[in-house]
Amino acid sequence: MSARKKILAVIGNGMATCRLLDELVDRKALLRYDVVVYGEERGGAYNRILLSKVLGGAAPESIITKPRAWYEAHGIRLHDGAVVKRLDTASKQIETADGALHRYDAAVLATGSQPLVPPLDGMMVAGGELRPGVFVYRTMDDCARMRAHARAGDTAVVLGGGLLGLEAAKVLADRGLHVTVIHASKTLMNAQLDELGGEMLEREIERCGIFVRTARTIEAVVGDIAVDASARNSIRANGLIEAKNSSSGRNSCAGGSSGRARSPCSSRWRLSVSFQNAATAASTAPCATTVVDAGR
Repeated sequence: MSARKKILAVIGNGMATCRLLDELVDRKALLRYDVVVYGEERGGAYNRILLSKVLGGAAPESIITKPRAWYEAHGIRLHDGAVVKRLDTASKQIETADGALHRYDAAVLATGSQPLVPPLDGMMVAGGELRPGVFVYRTMDDCARMRAHARAGDTAVVLGGGLLGLEAAKVLADRGLHVTVIHASKTLMNAQLDELGGEMLEREIERCGIFVRTARTIEAVVGDIAVDASARNSIRANGLIEAKNSSSGRNSCAGGSSGRARSPCSSRWRLSVSFQNAATAASTAPCATTVVDAGR
């Protein structure tokens, strides 16, 4: 009688898991392990680096690297839409958000990073949810919501001048939006480029019709009120894209009442945001409606 296969639980279904599964298949590990994958998002794995393609209008299926059929063909169980709440290493059990318990013998944590959503004044509504028109830019669903919301002629502000933020800025500019990038550090992509390289990049970005404001961040989002566009430190916009990665603190400039900045930001911008509906659109000026957080 053959020995029981061990259960290998993989928590997370992103790009790291995608590569891990390829290695397990290539190394014939599935002969020894029953592999179970827990993913928070619905569906199979996709290439998160290519999210800007989906934001730009491409079909979500175009960036999927492992459709559900791939897991089935290789005998891998996929629990999609499953949030792992607790990992009990003593009893070797995984508890998901629905209260279900799943046994395992070995576990791999491949959850990736989480987007940093700074505690900006006015960004949340009662209950701790992002206010309508505010988005996190990290998943396929985020892209779909932003695509449905953005309109040509709108004005977008990107908070964070890293790789993903600049990608989002270019996509939105190509879709006909007026885009401003605000970056806390002195130069763009400061984690990858030196000061001279960042300055050169800034000039190229501005040649694309995208405005850049460095050494600044946003203090507050002011919504549901009339906007005073004459305020010196106000920016009027139809969209704000917050693009920060939680894994790096060098770009961060804390905001909101829970912690004012103690970082090298030379000044602060107060972003004035008003939300309008169809009934008032004809009689009011353009308004800010979108906040996006991009973490990679």
